[in-house]
Amino acid sequence: MGEAPEMQSAKHISSLIQDVAHLDGKALSILDVGCAAGHYLRSIIQRLPDTDIEYFGVDIDPNMVGTAQEVWKGFDRAKFFCGSGDELQDLEVPACDVVFSANAFMYFPNVRTALASFFGKTKQIMMARSYFCEQTYMIQRAQPSEWHPLSRVSEAEIIDEDGMLRSYDHWNIYSRGLMEHLVRENCPEARISWHDDRFNDDFVAEEEVANIGEKREGTVLLGNHQMVFPIILPWKTLVVERKKMHGFPVERNR
Repeated sequence: MGEAPEMQSAKHISSLIQDVAHLDGKALSILDVGCAAGHYLRSIIQRLPDTDIEYFGVDIDPNMVGTAQEVWKGFDRAKFFCGSGDELQDLEVPACDVVFSANAFMYFPNVRTALASFFGKTKQIMMARSYFCEQTYMIQRAQPSEWHPLSRVSEAEIIDEDGMLRSYDHWNIYSRGLMEHLVRENCPEARISWHDDRFNDDFVAEEEVANIGEKREGTVLLGNHQMVFPIILPWKTLVVERKKMHGFPVERNR
């Protein structure tokens, strides 16, 4: 609703979109995968006030979608859909100039399926802000009922007789080399670039002022790294230009 401090990742993503907003003159269609309550749209509008934005948000949580529809009911060019980001082909969402996922890509269990889903709706630019580094790590994070309202498994019963988690989500970290290979599988001629986050490190103080610093697994800083104990978060944004445009320099932040 715009009452809490602007999310730093929203500043980052909206500034990247600003760089490519010239692709279709004064009009831009955007698909936000994992949109939650649509708060990224507020940042995008702020940075592109003269652009005719058509926005589509997809989230797997019906409560988030319902909140988004209520918050944005006066903005008729924003539409929200309940569904999974790795099954976008099943939703009546059109292909868009820009498709982005901020802080959700790590949750998809199958990276190939997720990328194919994204590219199926991408006209020109695809962005994914997630955990990317030199190697790939497939992480399962336990989700007992003490931590997650939809879990039906207690902390004491979270591991079954075979030592496997009964209730979990994914926190996957993918190598940049793997991602580039998978992008080429979908778009052999695509132009790929990697981008560091574009914001200062004062966001922790802003969260504390807003009284949300006590949220579960809030982000903290360790030197120049963001972390959620006990994992350092290797945030990068993958930007793929499906058509050979000139919005970004060809460089790798390795």
